[in-house]
Amino acid sequence: MWGGPRRYPSASTVRISPEDVEDAADWLEELLEHGPMYNLEIKQRAKAAGIHYAALQDAQQALRVKAFNVNDENTLARHKVWFWALPHQYEE
Repeated sequence: MWGGPRRYPSASTVRISPEDVEDAADWLEELLEHGPMYNLEIKQRAKAAGIHYAALQDAQQALRVKAFNVNDENTLARHKVWFWALPHQYEE
């Protein structure tokens, strides 16, 4: 398998209902209401809450969640730490 095993099935192999996306969007909006969060923590919490990754991605798009990165000073410059924020929390 080229690139290694996938941790999550692709959205095309999983049926995500509109209700799943709506539930994921409500969950994500509540999670981010206090400010941006590290994206890996969001994904771990979503998995623990039973939210499928495809529903989380659709919710991210529906809410127009901004993904942005910062260089971690303690690692190589090529390693970036990604955060997610609600649109009103992020200024370019």
